[in-house]
Amino acid sequence: MKAAPSCQSLDSLQRFARSLNESGEWSPLPADEVGRVAGSAWQCHIEGRNGFAGDTFVQVPTPTFDNLAASADASYLYWLLKRNHWGREFCIANEWRKHLPDGEWSRPKFTAARQFLVDNGFVVMIRPAIKGVGPALFRFADQFGPDGVQGGGRGRGV
Repeated sequence: MKAAPSCQSLDSLQRFARSLNESGEWSPLPADEVGRVAGSAWQCHIEGRNGFAGDTFVQVPTPTFDNLAASADASYLYWLLKRNHWGREFCIANEWRKHLPDGEWSRPKFTAARQFLVDNGFVVMIRPAIKGVGPALFRFADQFGPDGVQGGGRGRGV
């Protein structure tokens, strides 16, 4: 996957994979498996799904995507947060509404979108806003139900 961007074609990537497989650094794979793996890596590369080579994307279970469809604004906010803050705590401060990629949002629109994410369990407040300390801190809900649905529980209000 990492080598795909530096190869000009599937044939080039397959040659690279065969030489790496024959290098003796580990037990070699069968030749047909090397060809399948190289083909799969090339397909991911040409489709822009090669996260190992710097392509970025956000994945989410289909039920989570479907639940977000109930609020286009909350969905947009969620994707921005996922793209930029996965794996760490983050703020969803009111001031951010003035600097969104699609332009400034009204405060009611922004707070309604944030509240939807909290109320539907997509994000969890881990610290409320504290004057002199900072804005509220959030994290993504890390619990998925047996059907792959994120959230569902009630969050803490904002």
